[in-house]
Amino acid sequence: MSRTVARLLAESLETHDVDQVYCVPGESYVGLTSALIERNSIRVIVCRHEGGAGYMAVADGRLGDRAGVAMVSRGPGLSNAMVSLHSAYHDATPVVMLVGQVERKDFGRLALQEQNYSRLLSDITKLVIEVNEPEQASEAIARAFHVAESGTPGPVAVVLPEDIFDEETEAGLDPARPRVAAGPRAEDLDRWPGCSRRRSGHCCWSGARSWPTLSMTRPFSPISTCSLKIGYCRSARPTDAHNCSTRRIRITAAIWGSACRRR
Repeated sequence: MSRTVARLLAESLETHDVDQVYCVPGESYVGLTSALIERNSIRVIVCRHEGGAGYMAVADGRLGDRAGVAMVSRGPGLSNAMVSLHSAYHDATPVVMLVGQVERKDFGRLALQEQNYSRLLSDITKLVIEVNEPEQASEAIARAFHVAESGTPGPVAVVLPEDIFDEETEAGLDPARPRVAAGPRAEDLDRWPGCSRRRSGHCCWSGARSWPTLSMTRPFSPISTCSLKIGYCRSARPTDAHNCSTRRIRITAAIWGSACRRR
């Protein structure tokens, strides 16, 4: 079935359970905005500044079960939102930011507000995806959500040229991809008590997902979490090391091991 790229993008966002997006309207992605309003299945929340739109998407990604979504215009629009991408990258928060771009025929010709986003965003995003063909649209959205939410979460930018939204395509709708969790598997947790009995006096450095299980299966060993997810791990156990850097956790493990050997 033939449809416009703007409609395909809107349907792809719906497939990933997006219920609201944050934006400052701009001409470089007006086709996508029109498609979202026509379908009326996703709330388009208009903000006064791209930085505010970006931080709203960051909060949405942190509080929800999926990546937050923001839409910004090219050039100054994205530059205003970069502070929120920086925060999302360092706080491991999943965000998908849709960025407008100049028309494809103007690539590399110093068109108004043109920038090389792959270079500009390389240090504050997990991935920058440029959609230069209509057939890439839905696959780019599926890939962006998969990368943003898998492993260590973080922001992903999807760059959309201004002239691509009205083009027709027969490309299919890419479904949501399974997430890759950065945590121990069930069989790893089953092996851990046996390993702990053979070697006492060590400290476990845990991520947010595995902390509740580890705190129950190993009640007398110190458990520390990384600084990015300290809010997930609240414990009153006196043995826990809580928020530790790599250097601090080595010191904690050494002190704990010495105490066990003295016993």
